[in-house]
Formats: sequence, structure tokens, C-alpha cells
Amino acid sequence: GNLAVLTPLAKEVMQTTAFGMGSFAYLHVFFAAVHSMANQSYIVLDAPDDFDFGATCEASDLDAGVYTDWEGLAWGEDLVGDRARTYAIGPNPNCSGDNWKRLVRSPIPTSNFTRAQIRITRTLLTGTMYAFRIRVRNARAYSTMQHDQWRLWILSPEGYFVDGSTQSIIFNEPRTEGAAPASIYDRSWAVYKRPL
Repeated sequence: GNLAVLTPLAKEVMQTTAFGMGSFAYLHVFFAAVHSMANQSYIVLDAPDDFDFGATCEASDLDAGVYTDWEGLAWGEDLVGDRARTYAIGPNPNCSGDNWKRLVRSPIPTSNFTRAQIRITRTLLTGTMYAFRIRVRNARAYSTMQHDQWRLWILSPEGYFVDGSTQSIIFNEPRTEGAAPASIYDRSWAVYKRPL
């Protein structure tokens, strides 16, 4: 993969089920595929330091209701665009942990798994929205860097980077298109500064 030709990923949004320091949570991740990708491609999620996906991470589809066209409305029939529904990443994804700071030829880490590599068993279609969840152990302390270090990548089945985040994955829909919000608190989420 040549980073010079990496295409920006679209519509990445991520929510967590828990903000507590050191607690376990599920991250709900949404994105639109920019390129069609073959079966056995990878979705890679990078987290800030001290977040941990584990050596064998746990990734899966969200609850079925997220993917349901509840009323059988026309807005759920379009494959792409604002009226399209969201799709699952497919059954039984294979998920393994790594550290995104690890150099290519260095040994696989035994702790601090800040990268989740999810091999999926479905084809991704251009412009289609997808969603999944993944389990993470939250960082044990707050850092402002946590608002800026969440990244999502799509890799080919051979492991080449194809699409990726140009800024931290945001917590809510963007208020403006383009550049990252000025305030770090409007970018992505972080653990609470103090225990509740």
C-alpha cells in the first residue's frame, strides 16, 4: 500500500457504551465504503494509547434493529445515499489485536493492543453504509490525545491500505464538512477525566 494514494474514508462515526477509565465497553462504528472491496478484506480500527482490544478481539454485528428497514419505507430500499439503510459486516469476523505503533518486522506485542484487525466475510460495496461493534478496555487515565487518535482503515484481502480516516473518528455527525472541529471535545470521545 502506498499512503500517497490512500483514499479518505467517508462518514465515520463511533459511539461507546461506557466512558469510565479502565472499564470495558463496546464501540459502535459506522462508515461508508469508498471502494468496493472483495470478500476477506480487512477493517482496521486504531485506538489511542492504553486502550486495549486484546490479542483476540471481539468484533460482531450490532443488534439486528440497526440494520432493519422498520416500516418497509422507500428510504430503506436505496443501496447508497441518504435514504439507504446500514448493513452488517457479516457473520463471524476474524479479529486479532496488534499495536498501531509497532514496526513491521518487530514481534507481535503481548499487551497494549491498540489496533484491531477485523477480517470480514462479505464484500463491501462503494457508497454503502456499514456498522459493527467491537469490545475494548478503556484507557486507565484521561489524555487530551484520546480525542484525536481514533482511526479507521479498509485494507485489501492482501493487506494493502486502500481507504482510511483523515482525522479522528468523530463521536457525532459532523456539523460541518471537511476539517476537524476546532475544539478537541467536538472531535472524538475520551474516557472521563475523573471516576464517577
